Amino acid sequence: MAGCFTIDGLGGPFVESIEGDHHGVVGVSLPLVRRLTGALGHSITDLWV
Repeated sequence: MAGCFTIDGLGGPFVESIEGDHHGVVGVSLPLVRRLTGALGHSITDLWV
């Protein structure tokens, strides 16, 4: 159910815990993106414009 709710705003008080990677709940896993771009020979900062 990744991305189906947020952990802020009106729903924030109802989120008591998150198991695993917080980014996997709220969207794409940023650490995974960093590792994958590194595997392709790029730095995550190469994506910053």
